[in-house]
Amino acid sequence: NAPNYFERSKEAVREMHNQVGDLKLDERGIAYRGLLVRHLVLPDDLAGSDAVLEFLAGLSKNTYVNIMAQYRPCGEADQHKELNRRPTAAEYSKAINTAKALGLHRGFRVPASYF
Repeated sequence: NAPNYFERSKEAVREMHNQVGDLKLDERGIAYRGLLVRHLVLPDDLAGSDAVLEFLAGLSKNTYVNIMAQYRPCGEADQHKELNRRPTAAEYSKAINTAKALGLHRGFRVPASYF
């Protein structure tokens, strides 16, 4: 419920990318510099995955995006119908497919054990 949250977040991520660029790996595959974004898929697309991924693809098709399916309702989530369940495999797959369709290609895969 933060006003202009997405706009402020985009500004911050854009500035981070300006400062460090895309994620760079050494010869062993270990990251040593650059931007890594973690995006948590929420039920009913409450996280706005399409808009987030579109922004990241516009920033750089080489943006390393960890698309996560780990959301679990806890705390007071049961008091909010829209947050009272885990994302489905279909919801997660949609985020993965959107990322691929936008040309993003680093940092995500479908984890079979989550569903």
